[in-house]
Amino acid sequence: MLISLLNGYGRLSTDLMALLPATEQDPASAAASQRFMENFSQRVTLVISSPSRDKVRKATQDLEGRLQESGIFQQLVARLKPELWENIGHYYYPYRYQLAGSDDRTLPSDILGERLINNSLNTLASPMGMVGSDQLLNDPLFLMSNWFRSLQGSAGQLKPDEGFLTVEQSGKYHIMITGLLKGEVLTLSRQASVVTAINDAVQAVEGNFSYAEGASDRVEITASGMIFHAKAGADSAQSEVSTIGVGSLLGVVFLILMVFRTVWPLLFCLISIATGVLAGYLATAFVFGNVHVMTLVFGASLIGISIDYSFHYLVEWWRQGKAWSPVAGLRHILPGIALGLLTSLLGYLPMLATPFPGLQQIAVFSCSGLMMAWLTVVFAYPWWLRNACAHSGKESSCRWLSIWVDWFLTRWQTTMTGRRKIWVTLVLLPILIGLSELVINDDIRQLQKRSSSLEAADEFVQSIIGDVGDSRFFLVYGSTEQSLLELDETLGKSLRTLIDQGQLTGFQSISRLMPSVKSQADSYQKLTSVYQHQLPDFWQQLGVTEAGQQVAMDAFIQASDRQIQPEQWLASDAASLYGYLWLGNVGERYYSAVLIQGANPDWQPEQVAALHEGVLFVDKTGETSYLFGRYRALMGWLLVTAYGLITVLLSVRFGVKGALSVVMPPLLSVILTLSVLGFAGQSINLFHILALLMILGIGVDYTLFFREAGSNPRYTLMAITLSAITTVLSFGLLALSETAAIRGFGLTVLLGISFCYLLSPLAIRKASL
Repeated sequence: MLISLLNGYGRLSTDLMALLPATEQDPASAAASQRFMENFSQRVTLVISSPSRDKVRKATQDLEGRLQESGIFQQLVARLKPELWENIGHYYYPYRYQLAGSDDRTLPSDILGERLINNSLNTLASPMGMVGSDQLLNDPLFLMSNWFRSLQGSAGQLKPDEGFLTVEQSGKYHIMITGLLKGEVLTLSRQASVVTAINDAVQAVEGNFSYAEGASDRVEITASGMIFHAKAGADSAQSEVSTIGVGSLLGVVFLILMVFRTVWPLLFCLISIATGVLAGYLATAFVFGNVHVMTLVFGASLIGISIDYSFHYLVEWWRQGKAWSPVAGLRHILPGIALGLLTSLLGYLPMLATPFPGLQQIAVFSCSGLMMAWLTVVFAYPWWLRNACAHSGKESSCRWLSIWVDWFLTRWQTTMTGRRKIWVTLVLLPILIGLSELVINDDIRQLQKRSSSLEAADEFVQSIIGDVGDSRFFLVYGSTEQSLLELDETLGKSLRTLIDQGQLTGFQSISRLMPSVKSQADSYQKLTSVYQHQLPDFWQQLGVTEAGQQVAMDAFIQASDRQIQPEQWLASDAASLYGYLWLGNVGERYYSAVLIQGANPDWQPEQVAALHEGVLFVDKTGETSYLFGRYRALMGWLLVTAYGLITVLLSVRFGVKGALSVVMPPLLSVILTLSVLGFAGQSINLFHILALLMILGIGVDYTLFFREAGSNPRYTLMAITLSAITTVLSFGLLALSETAAIRGFGLTVLLGISFCYLLSPLAIRKASL
């Protein structure tokens, strides 16, 4: 509820890529790549399917009307208007002599001429070859028809059928609608309205055209787009935030009421938690301008940490009973909770050293939240409890806690002395074998739960329109527009070779529709030879007069200086279908994207890119997974550094031996946790390392309080027990997450904190035992 109220101050973000570090490409290339990916994030594709050709068309028109009325699309294409093709033809016709298909460009002029003349003669001899004399003289070789045929491969399986982009497959007709959404699509409110509008339109159309359940000609509509995955991920994250936060809070409420038997400690704890979460949210929104839902998932577990300070003060209040003094109580616990806060901050701060914005948000949220919770305990609790006395008969109010504490301390004292200590150590040694079973998995797809239904929808849409990747593509750049187009064409030659080898099924590039000036000039030059040396014989076969031949030659000569230029092409209808591949000027370069279709799993696109200077292969998933692995290793070293810094800090107060006794339990807990994860077959990634940092921060809290406990660690163990229960509850719920990264994080902390609790008495001074 609190987060919902604050959503107006710092908006909640669900953009998964915003959690990840910036690419290690140069800034201009990274910006061009991001521009292309943003375009794809706004795209939505819908496929309308039915065995009835008439019904699928009517359903498509109905759906188009409903989507247009929703107002969520800046562009929606359901049917290519007849004038579109006419306009495209009119645009290209003046440049017909400069256009040649990809196969024709590689042929010598004489072979090209022979091929064009034979095709022309065959066309004229066919029933479709009835053309007027003007048309024949202006395009005797049917250059426009040849060029348009060469482009058919780039359109995938879809073919225009009276304007509808249609595929007939498996006994059904499938029609595609594509749309470009308006505005920012990765905010929670925008996602909800967009997905709801699309789903409502889809359900209405399916209902209108499926007259009977199970009818053979019923209409089915499949939607695909990044926004559906973002919405599903946000819903899952919000659900987990509610489960984790509410579950942890209910556990705290039950625990406090059961122990203290009064609502006042509960109220104080809730205020402490609320101020911590509020401070974390506001600080994160102030620093970053937004708060990611993933931050809230981890921030919800802050409840289990911030409550530690409250429990230590309340247990002290409980212990003193009628002799209660707020100042004396604070003075007794202040050294422990101050050092505990400092070491917890040292555990979180290394996250700020990573380039992951998501980790930086978690660090800011957690550090500011813990500091505010600590300040609330130190400055507000003494005032609130200044005239309050603890419940009389304090020990009997929660007998189970007293019995457990006494039993645990007794067993610890008898077990961890003499030869028994050696036997306990030997029993733990086999667990360490699990370290050799650990495996690494840095795949970033663990960051988000994958919806099987959405993945099935994506696969179906790709099977209809063709497998065109959006997170894997070539990025081509040049210092000028023409150098870019020339390189784009050169890359196209390499890709056509791969198609012949079966490595690809196709590709889409801007130079197929907008050839470079050099390519246009080459095409014209080859046709010059054809017109001068081969066309006269062609005219003679057709019986064309010399005057007619001169008309054809004049038309050819007049077109010599015509050129297709990017600026005018982008303003034409010709750019309406694939203009998004042109990324334009970014920095001091010009960029375009080349999409690949049907790539063989064993294909190595990086090797293709390496052959061409100015070509990069962009694999956002693979690239970020690589960075994920690099920073996992970095955070491992930061973990070691954090242990060193804390040891040095504690050596100032306790000496080297005392500091080691404080640090050793969490260190052993980390080792045991990793061993158990190895035995369980858990793969390790960055989030496991972050969990180990938290184990350090929380575990050192426990051992510090024991070290500061003086001659009676009994009440310290009571407070630590209460703290451990709330922390385990919080992170135990994280371990139930359906998202692999969050689940691994929660399980790691759950195991680590449990080990820390069991080993924390190692820090007790021998005299106290």
